[in-house]
Amino acid sequence: MRHTSLSRSILLTAMLAAPLAGAAEWRAVLNARNPGIVLPQLPPVNENYSIESTTMADRGPPLLSFARTRPSLPNEHWAEKGGQLLPIARTDVTDATGPGRTGAEAGDVFRNVQADRDGFGTNHRVFAAIAGAPGSSGGPQSVWRWDGTRNIEIARNGVGSESPLGPGLPPGWMFYTLKPFGSFRDIDARALPNGEAVMSVQINGNGAGNLRDAVIHHRPGSGNRACFFTYDVGPDWSPDIGGIGTFASGAGPDMLAISPRGEIYSVAGTTGVENVPGSARGGIWRLCDGSPRALALTGDSGALGPGMGASATFSTIYALLATGRPGEVLFTAKGQADSGAFFGLFRHAPDGSHSPVLVRGAEGALGPKIAGQVFQDGDFQYQVRAAGRYAALKATMAPVGNPQQTTTGLWHITPEAGATPLALLGDTGTYAPAPGRTWMEFYRFAVFDNGDVAVFAEVSNPGESSIWRLRPGQAPQKVLGYGTMVDVPTAAGVVPTPVSMIYSMSPRSVASPGDDGVFNASGFAVQSVELQGYGSTVIVRGNVTDRLFADGFGYE
Repeated sequence: MRHTSLSRSILLTAMLAAPLAGAAEWRAVLNARNPGIVLPQLPPVNENYSIESTTMADRGPPLLSFARTRPSLPNEHWAEKGGQLLPIARTDVTDATGPGRTGAEAGDVFRNVQADRDGFGTNHRVFAAIAGAPGSSGGPQSVWRWDGTRNIEIARNGVGSESPLGPGLPPGWMFYTLKPFGSFRDIDARALPNGEAVMSVQINGNGAGNLRDAVIHHRPGSGNRACFFTYDVGPDWSPDIGGIGTFASGAGPDMLAISPRGEIYSVAGTTGVENVPGSARGGIWRLCDGSPRALALTGDSGALGPGMGASATFSTIYALLATGRPGEVLFTAKGQADSGAFFGLFRHAPDGSHSPVLVRGAEGALGPKIAGQVFQDGDFQYQVRAAGRYAALKATMAPVGNPQQTTTGLWHITPEAGATPLALLGDTGTYAPAPGRTWMEFYRFAVFDNGDVAVFAEVSNPGESSIWRLRPGQAPQKVLGYGTMVDVPTAAGVVPTPVSMIYSMSPRSVASPGDDGVFNASGFAVQSVELQGYGSTVIVRGNVTDRLFADGFGYE
């Protein structure tokens, strides 16, 4: 597999294929380097620009966002709306694509538009930028939201709670950074329904002498409100359970997980109570819906425990969550039961109950469903994705009694059937991609609202990287790879053109629910390729699935 930046790129898309269509359809929609491709919505290629950091909405309409960059000039943000591509944030202008400040700052312009951004629906994006007077280096970093027409600043670094751009905490507290400690992102801000946003940040002030973690919820017309704040007992941002202390900095919130409906979840730990051994806990919390509410908690053998017997408790709950149906979360955990230590994947069901989906070392219903094999993953969080009632999992299994002989695979998950195998690396039989071919590596994958699974994988004989559609009990279908036809608009009309090479494309190394990325819950994918006869790298978007959706379209 070859890797490339998106700097010499064409972006391709497929218009939504008719229900039950036989094959994915792909169509070019963005072009930065090939003069033979005619896309009048974009500036001409002779302006010497690049298209980078391309993402697609992970839910709702599969709308593109991307950065347009030019040598020695700052980035621009572009977005797709109503079938059009348009700039939403540009440097050194005061029109609707500028920062939209008022009063003494009315003349400010964007000086640097940063890469991280997220969207929800057609008319809502959040992004980070630096603005200031023309010709200046700009002021502190801020977060803006785009409402489909203009940009509105919602948070500014270094600003205190006396300002509507502050964190919404008691007086004296201010933003220190607009991202959590250790994050490699520009910001960790997510778009929510109705123009709302949520940000994971660091706070300082009031002589605290140390930084505190916080989660800030923005609501248009109401401003910012803290709904998680470490080392504080305020009812709006402290645990809803007594006897476990306050939330602790450095123990979360990790990887905010946002459901298609805007529910906010995170894993976080508490300080415990002084001189009370074992009172510090870790858990999964529902945030910004009243006080932080525990869904699962370490050290609890009751309703917040694993549901594996009266004395079973979690000892560790891992940070990466997957959100499915309303009120449902899949998570990795380990703990202790009457039968001994356990490690596995668990489901927090909509009714609040917990049950294991799979358990390391188990056969039968909690095993990999392959005779003589058990799950054999180490103590690290599972890669799991969810949409509606379905989920997909990447995991490792091994023969009973031979834990060193491991095989990596993909499994399909439902509440009724548990984990069902779909594909196994190196298999030449039932779980191979095609007769005479084997899976060499699984890279990114997703599950859609109709239960289909898509995986970007490397296969053998011949060797290629490609996107495949997987369904339990059915043969895999390659939907994008060498020879796949792409509709390319030219001066002579739309010309079907074959793919000649496919590239790696991963906007983020670890995606968390609610992140825009390269898959959309309604069945679309974007991917970097080359087209026969064109000299520059390309990216594709297509409808990977070919059947009706069982659980809506991910945004209803």
